[in-house]
Amino acid sequence: MSTTEKIDFLKNNLSSLDEGFLNVVYEMMLSQLNKKSNGFEFTESQKKELDRRWELHKSGKSKSYTWEEVKKSIGAK
Repeated sequence: MSTTEKIDFLKNNLSSLDEGFLNVVYEMMLSQLNKKSNGFEFTESQKKELDRRWELHKSGKSKSYTWEEVKKSIGAK
């Protein structure tokens, strides 16, 4: 079956799908589109680490630097 035929088949049959299955198809399509637009996807452990660091930042428990401070630090080495 060609790509065009597959697309036509999906267009013609999506409205008759069970809502649960339709949700699965929808989530799969979103996932694929996000991968294509981003070029990558975070792993679960990376997401957890980002969440952990974000919570530290919001609570004021981590040190933040301005872009100018970062550039000075890099230039000083």
